[in-house]
This record gives sequence, structure tokens and C-alpha cells, in this order.
Amino acid sequence: MIIFSAIISGCNFTAVKEDSVNEQKDIAVATIVAQTLTALENQVQPTPIPVEELPTATIDPTLEIPAQAQLTVVPVSSYDQAGCLIAGSISETIPDDTIFAPGATFEKTWTVINSGTCDWNTNLQVVYLSGDLMGGISPTYLHTNVPAGSIVDLSMPFTAPSKAGTYRSDWAMQAEDGTRVAYFWVQIICE
Repeated sequence: MIIFSAIISGCNFTAVKEDSVNEQKDIAVATIVAQTLTALENQVQPTPIPVEELPTATIDPTLEIPAQAQLTVVPVSSYDQAGCLIAGSISETIPDDTIFAPGATFEKTWTVINSGTCDWNTNLQVVYLSGDLMGGISPTYLHTNVPAGSIVDLSMPFTAPSKAGTYRSDWAMQAEDGTRVAYFWVQIICE
């Protein structure tokens, strides 16, 4: 019996010993998990960098510009940061490649809208840039003030060159400091 008791005691001792080892393993695993979670919580989180929103451009849906219009709107300059000097094309006379006899006189008119935020005054001028002058007068000043949102006709007398060929004359509307508001041209064929 004593031997049997010793064997049974030994088995129980082993079972207790195994339970104790398993319990220690569980504690060790739980400790490692807890330490890992603590380490993860204490890591420095990256600070999000704010992204600056850029303004969006809007287009006035009421402004209609015909496809044949030849006016090119110029970006706002340092002189005109408030968006004061902005022009939009409405229409024109004498379409590109209109045929004229050599030496014929004609008048080209560009109809322009003051789509900026301020009135234009008579210091604005139409100036020759390049090509064949064809008798145009540069500079030609506006004859009247043009309130913001109003339309004005810019007319220029021209004379067709004396030789046959295709001729182009490039012009700009500009402020008194030289800031260009718009570019436009006339192009004809002499036959």
C-alpha cells in the first residue's frame, strides 16, 4: 500500500507540477502580450499634415463667347491683383481671311465686355504688337469709360497692303502701366 500510495502521490505531484508550469507559461504569455500592447500604445503617432485647399475657378455661365471671336484674355498681372482688368470677347467684324482688293480701306471692330471688377477709363489703349500695321493707329485710347459688366466696341481703320498675299496685324488692349488686358488681331487676304 505504501508503494501504491507513493506512486499515486508521485502522479499527483507530477500533475500539480505540470499545472504549475502551465500556469507559469500562461502568466508569461499574458505578460508578453501586455508589454507588447503597452509598447504599441506608447509609440509616437505621426501627426497628420494639413493640406491647404486651393481655390477653384468659376466660369460665368451667362457669358457667351462665339467660336470666331479673336480676343485672348490675359492672366491677371501684379498691377491688377484684384481682378479689375479682365476682358471677354463678344464678337468681331471682318472674319479671318476676308478678301480685300489691294489698297482697300476697311474698319475692324472687336466687341468686348468689361468682365472685371472695376470700371475702365480712357487711359486704356489699343496698341499695335506685331505683323503688318496696315495703317492702324497705335496707340488708340478708349473714347469713354466702360463700367464693369458693360460692353464696348473697339474699332480700328485699316488699309489693305498694295501687294497680293495674306496679312495679319496683332494688337492688345493695355492699361497705362503696360499691363495687357487682352490680345486680338485682324487677318486678311489681298487679291
